[in-house]
Amino acid sequence: MFVDYKDNVWIAGNGGKDTQVLKFTKNGKFLLQIGHHGKTGGSSDTENLNRPAGIAVYPKTNEVFIADGYGNRRVIVYDADTGATTRTRARTSATGAPTASRRTIRRPTRGRSRDRGPRSSTPRTGFASQMTT
Repeated sequence: MFVDYKDNVWIAGNGGKDTQVLKFTKNGKFLLQIGHHGKTGGSSDTENLNRPAGIAVYPKTNEVFIADGYGNRRVIVYDADTGATTRTRARTSATGAPTASRRTIRRPTRGRSRDRGPRSSTPRTGFASQMTT
C-alpha cells in the first residue's frame, strides 16, 4: 500500500493472481486499475503486472513507478492519472527469461569466498567491500 502526494491510496497484492494495482481516493472512491486480475504475459506485457512489490509516485512528472519484481523482475512506469505506460526497465534475455544482474550485493562470508580467491591478510570491512562487478 502507498499513499501519494495527492493523498490517493495505491494497493497491490502478492498472491498468485495479483496482477494489478488499484488506486483509490483517501475516502475509498475507486479511481484507476493498472493490470487485470489473474492475467500476465511476462516482462514484455505492459498491460498487466505479476505480483507487484512496490509503488512510488514522482510528483514532478506525476508518474507511478511500480516495482513489478516478484513475478516479472522489472520496474514499469505509468502516468498516475491515466494509467498509460510511459516506460519500462526489465532484465530479460532474448527469450524473455530473467537474467542475473552483473552487479550484485552479497552477504558477508567467512573464510574463502568462491568469487574473490583466497582471503587476504587485510580484513575487508564496510558495504563497498561486499560488492562485485
